[in-house]
Order: sequence, then structure tokens, then C-alpha cells
Amino acid sequence: MRDHAEQFERLRAALASRYRIMREAGRGGMATVYLAQDLKHDRRVAVKVLRPELAVALGPERFLREIQIAAVLTHPHILPLHDSDEADGFVFYVMPYVEGETLRDRLVRQHQLPIGEAVRIVQDVADGLAYAHRLGVVHRDIKPENILFMGEHAVVADFGVATALGVAQGARLTESGLALGTPVYMSPEQAMAQGDVDGRSDTYSLACVLYEMLTGDPPFGGSSPQAVLARKLSEPAPRLSTVRETVSPALEEAVRRALARMPADRFDTTAEFASAAAEGLRSDWPADRSAGQTRRTGERVDLRRRAGWAVLLLVGLLVVALGATVWLRKVGDRGGTTQRPAGTSAEDAHRPTTIAVLPFENLGPAADEYFAAGMTDEITSRLGAVSGLGLVPSRAVQRYTRTNRTMREIGRELGIHYLLIGSVRWAGADSGSRGVRITLELLRAQDERQLWAATYDREITDIFNVQSDIAEQVIEKLGVTLVEGERNRLSAQPTRNYEAYTLYLKGRYFWNKRTEANIQTALDYFQRAVDLDPGYPRAWVGIADGWIFRGWYSHLAPRETFPKAKSATVRALAFDSTLAEAHASMAHILFEFDHDWTAAEREYRRAIELDPSYPTAHHWYGGVLSAMGRHDEALQQAVTARALDPLSPIIQTWVGLRYYFAGRPEDAIAEYRKALELDRNFAPAHWHLGWAYEQSGRFEEASRRPNERWP
Repeated sequence: MRDHAEQFERLRAALASRYRIMREAGRGGMATVYLAQDLKHDRRVAVKVLRPELAVALGPERFLREIQIAAVLTHPHILPLHDSDEADGFVFYVMPYVEGETLRDRLVRQHQLPIGEAVRIVQDVADGLAYAHRLGVVHRDIKPENILFMGEHAVVADFGVATALGVAQGARLTESGLALGTPVYMSPEQAMAQGDVDGRSDTYSLACVLYEMLTGDPPFGGSSPQAVLARKLSEPAPRLSTVRETVSPALEEAVRRALARMPADRFDTTAEFASAAAEGLRSDWPADRSAGQTRRTGERVDLRRRAGWAVLLLVGLLVVALGATVWLRKVGDRGGTTQRPAGTSAEDAHRPTTIAVLPFENLGPAADEYFAAGMTDEITSRLGAVSGLGLVPSRAVQRYTRTNRTMREIGRELGIHYLLIGSVRWAGADSGSRGVRITLELLRAQDERQLWAATYDREITDIFNVQSDIAEQVIEKLGVTLVEGERNRLSAQPTRNYEAYTLYLKGRYFWNKRTEANIQTALDYFQRAVDLDPGYPRAWVGIADGWIFRGWYSHLAPRETFPKAKSATVRALAFDSTLAEAHASMAHILFEFDHDWTAAEREYRRAIELDPSYPTAHHWYGGVLSAMGRHDEALQQAVTARALDPLSPIIQTWVGLRYYFAGRPEDAIAEYRKALELDRNFAPAHWHLGWAYEQSGRFEEASRRPNERWP
């Protein structure tokens, strides 16, 4: 124990200038893993330190040279290599810290996985492996411990490590008694050291992993590595169907072929193996489809009674709601406490403190409008991190841009206590001058009394400090008490690259305009942002959102847009697994494109767990629940979304839609009319109102809807 403590302190000292070592996170056969804070990039990472005897056997120079092959791999299903080095005798490499579990953790807990879930994991891993194989990189150590989950998506870890070990095989490594790879998953040719292995070796290992996911045990076991190898060379793998009868013959054949003793008898690529496994899942065999592959009655059955355009319409309606990315915060029992500012009426004493951040006025040229809009959203987002504060979504206050209404009228219309108003002006002719002036006022809505005012003259490089200071000042003036962790969220920096940040703001500005040309412009800005800062999670979410909308506005096939959106979402989650928007976007993709309803529900639940007051997650989740026939739960989610964003026509329309699919047309009609009160020209509400009239037998009224769509 003392030796471990001394080693820990020595490691902390050796890496102190680059990483703050926080704690030991795990031990494996090759390395000890530490949770650390990357000081330069302000992110959590996993620092993996090789066992001393392994480092000696390899030699630091050789290991560091060989592991660099992993640095060229950039793929959503491959955990990237951030860094590798040697310091004070410690040979280490650095990867993102993943909060999710490993496949080994899941197998220990569940023993066997649902067939659909197992095949989906294989598809994710195979995607990453196929990419690496095209670059000539073989993993050599595919096993459940090296498959991690970001949300419900699998990523492969430790690329390049087994290769680095393998090049030292002719040195002192085998003499040290250290195993190369893991025998129960290792291909016969790799175990026998038959020269260079290719991607078919990884295919064999992945088939072993799939076999274990389906049966609970790997295909070959034994009391020693030699015994395992002997079985692999002399026996076929036990038939899957003898252990799990719900495995289809086609899936069993795919696994059998991938486990062939000779590489030439296997699939040529991991992609072919994954495709064959998926085809086996889609066969007519009555397999266990509990991972979301089974078609259920409900929303989609009802839709098929209508023309194909109706299905496309519903997909579009799901997408339209993606704009609600800043939301109302409810207090409930989340732990925040509030001390009312002087003058608050007794009538309001029991209500949470509520505030709206009105659109900041741009006092400069029109080209700077994006920054004023972005500052409004950023301040709203920071205040939204406070549980003791009720916040009106940014989108719900857009109608007050350059309004003639008084603050008292706005407060009454929104039903809130306080308003934050402001203006933005760049110091020079444009934002390239890097200096900005932000002027703010905090007002009490009922009498327009000023509670606080401030002017900030700062460089753009200080903008995150300005945002956090504004949020903290507002919280202090409103007497809201922060709970544990909220102050850190108020001061969080989304990126350290300020040019990337301004590109992100421009992207969101154009994305909110919702036209085909503007969506493409937004995508270009988001891409430029991640080019400057590849670890900028919100910019990756922007790319995902952009591709989802691009498919809708440009009428592109889902196979052209959803994989790009999924790739970007996986990257966002790789850098910040606590981003609720990313989990909600991933759930949308899983539902609409992958048709994996169980995984989609899991992602929606995770998004809501991370941020219970994110209306889009509740809104979309209701659609999944309707599709599953769980109409009461679907309605509950829709009503929750409406409570969080009461001025959204699409969310209000979907409250009606939940009634419609539950077979309650009169209730649906009432809700659609409420949506038209918010926006009388909102076409989806007119369409769905006609459907509800038809469902209720009021055919004459239904036939009039097309003529009443735009009164």
C-alpha cells in the first residue's frame, strides 16, 4: 500500500505541469489507469501508465513510436489518442475519460445481452475496425474490456497498444512471461505468431466477443493459454443454438464463418461480418428482438394507413422541434433555495423566482447581429444551470426583439418576475477589433424597478469570464442560493479557442433561421469551429443538428444525412458525455434512422436525467412512447414539454398528436386549436386538426382544413 501511495505521488509530481492526477481509476494486465485533468485543454482524461516491467521490456522509445499509429485514427467508434510520453520513468499514454461502462461491466451485470443489442454493438465496433483496417492498422486485442460505451454507442479503446507490444516480441517481452493479447479472443494465427496478421484477425476476435454477448461465455475456454489455443486449433466452436435457441440460423452461420480457423475462410472484412450479423437479425427467425428491432403497434401502424407523405411529415415535425435548445427551469424539489428581493409580493412568495433574458440589442452593423444573439443564448444557458431559477427559453422571447411593449407588459405576458435586458457593441468597426462593450440592466417586471446595472468593456478573450460574472451578479441580486456544483457550471468554458467560439455563434445564428441555404451556412461555420478545436462538443452537436435539418430542407435521403449526424453526435459525447442536447439528438437518430427504439428510449432517459428541464428531450421522447403504444406516458412527456416551453406551436401541436394516437380525437382537436392560438398560420397544426376531425367522423370539417390552412 505504501509503495502504491509513493508511486502515486511521484506520478503526480512528474506530470504536474500537464495533468492533475486525481485518483486511480483501474488496473489491467498492461497498465494502471488514472483519472486526470488535462490542464491545457481543461478536460478530463484517462492517463494509462504501463507496468514498470512492461516498460522495461519494451523500451520507452519503441513503445512511444509504435503507439503513435493510434494518433492518426479519427473515427466516431475509436477512442482517440491524446498524448503519449515518458516522465521520470513512467511510460504513459492519454485518452479521453469515458464515464460509461465497458462491455465487460455490462456482461458481468447481465451475463447475456439481447440479440439486437449485441448485433448493434458489433456494428459499432466493426465500423471503427473497418476504418482502421483501411489505414493498415490492426487492433490485435479486441475484447470486452477494450469496448467502452458513450451513451449507448460502442467505441474501441487502446488502438496501437497491442501493436506496440507486438514489435517487441522478438526482444525480451516473451521472456518476461507477459502475454501478447488475450488468449480467449485471440485468432489462431496471432497466437501462433505467424508473421503479420491482418484485419481478419480482428474479425475473429470480434466474433468471439459476439459469441460471448449471446451465450455468456467465449467460444473457447481452458485452464491455460496453451489449452485455449489447442482447442481453437482442434475443435469447432460450440453451436450458438445449443446455448441460445432464439439465435437465427443466419446469425449462427455468420458467427461460425467469422470463427473459421483459417483467415481465408473468414469474411474478407469486418464490415462484411457486421452486415451478415445484421442480416441474421433481420431474418424471419423468431429471435429475441428486445433491443428495439421488433415493430410494434401504435403510432407507426396508424401512420401506415395514411400515405407515405404522412410519415415524412412526422419525421419533419420531429426535426422542427430541435430548435428548443434553451429551456425553462423548474424548481420543484431540486434543492435550490431562494431569498426574495425586497418588494416581492406575498402572492408570489411561494413561486420560484422566474426571469427572462430578452434579446440583446446589437448596436453595431448588421454583420454583428450573430454575436448579440449568441450572448443572449449564452447568458440564458448559464442561468439555466441554476435549479432555483425559473427561466423562459430563448426561443420563446424572440418575438420581443426590438419590441415596443413595456417591460411590465412583457412580464405579464410571460408570467415572470424579472427581466434582464442588454446591448452589445464592438469597440471597432467590426468584431475583428476583438474589443466589445456589453451593457446590462436587471429589472423587476411589475414596476420596472432597476435592481442592477453594469457595463463591461472587455477583450473577446475575456468573454467567458464576462458571461459567468453576469450570471453570478444576477443570481446574487435575485437572492438565489446555488446548490453544490452549480457555481462551477456558471463559470464553465465551452472552448479555449475564441475564434472557434465566434464561429460557433455564427453557426447557431444561421441555424436558427431555418432555411436550406442558412442551414448549409451554419454547417460550414460549425465545421470550421471543430477544425480549430476538435474537442468542442457543442460545435459537434451543431453539426449533428445541421445534418438532421439539411436532410429535411434539402429532401436528401436519410442514409446521406443521418450517418453524418450520428458521427458528429458520437464525437460530442466523446468530449462531454453530460451534454443533454447530444443525448437527445442521438436518441432522435436511433429512433428515426436506426429504428432501435429501446436504445432511443435509453438515450432520452439519459438526456432527461442530465437535464430534466430540457423540453426537446421530453417532446421527442413522447413520440417514441406513442410508437410503442404507451400513450399515457407519451402524453405525460408532451405535457411536461409544454410546461417547459409554453409558447412553442410545435410542442403544443404534439400534445394534440399524443391524444390523436391514443384515439381521443376531441381532446386532440382542443389542443390543436391552442396551437393555432399561438400561431394561426402554423401549417402542421392545420394538417393534424384535419386528421383529428376525420378520426372523429367530422368529415365535412376535415375537408375544409386545406382551405383554412392560411386564413
